[in-house]
Amino acid sequence: MKKCKFDKAWIGKCKNDADESGYCEEHKDIMCCSCGAKATHECSETMGLVCGAPLCDDCEHTINSNGCNSGGTSPEGLKSHCKKSDQKYFSWYVVDYVKNNPETQEFMDKFNNGELTYLETQEKINKHCEAKQKSDEK
Repeated sequence: MKKCKFDKAWIGKCKNDADESGYCEEHKDIMCCSCGAKATHECSETMGLVCGAPLCDDCEHTINSNGCNSGGTSPEGLKSHCKKSDQKYFSWYVVDYVKNNPETQEFMDKFNNGELTYLETQEKINKHCEAKQKSDEK
């Protein structure tokens, strides 16, 4: 029998038996708290405790102005969880990476000018980081 594919925050995949949907009885009807789609996992962000909100693969915890999931200023119009594509701020470690790799600042500038979407910007920074890691390994 196949096991449930729902991912529990900081625990891993559910170990219950799955039905034809790929989910167990406990997780088959859980919907994303952000958009209402089928939830595939729990939010693993921490704020003293694990958030644990049900999310689909397209949504995540909203990032505040300080680059964290709490504190700072919440983006106007967004709740505690949002579509990844709707994020307004980047996480503190992405901001720090850009600061330490000035050649990536152009991506952030284009995002701030509306020339790149959040996801496009994130992808360009990720590719830069991967290339840098490969270069550093040589």
